[in-house]
Amino acid sequence: MGDLLREIPTAPGRRSDLEEPTCSAAQRLDKPKTKAEIITGLGFSGDQAKRFETLAENKDLIEHVKQEAHENDDLPTRSRVLNLARERNRRGQGDETEYYDYLSECKKIALKYNNAIGSVSVLHADQDDFQKWAELLCEEVCVSSLQRTERALENLTRIRHFLRRKLT
Repeated sequence: MGDLLREIPTAPGRRSDLEEPTCSAAQRLDKPKTKAEIITGLGFSGDQAKRFETLAENKDLIEHVKQEAHENDDLPTRSRVLNLARERNRRGQGDETEYYDYLSECKKIALKYNNAIGSVSVLHADQDDFQKWAELLCEEVCVSSLQRTERALENLTRIRHFLRRKLT
């Protein structure tokens, strides 16, 4: 769809505020439609058309997002492709290898956070587990585990604040 929309020619407009209109009503009827009028006539908004065109311009990112979703047992989304395209444009086209290295680094960080959150979220933390764990805890290991737990809580709190901000 984006490829088709990109092929619709755009024509420079005329500043009607600077010139008096000189064409007759019949001439106005013969005037070709603007790209915006064609897009609206097809039932799309300008924003939808722009998203379609962005997707068409970034087919490599579509493939990247599909692969990324497959590896993470997730669904690829249009929003993810559009966000990556926006980031690519913000960073400048530059070297494509450099951009994919950047995406690879982002992916490693995301996996690190997802794994850490997943590890904590699957713990049952019930009394039966605590009693069995206590059988192996000496004071030194207990102090060390308590310190690591405090650091983990601080990190999880920062992660929670980040995720809440991201949703707003």
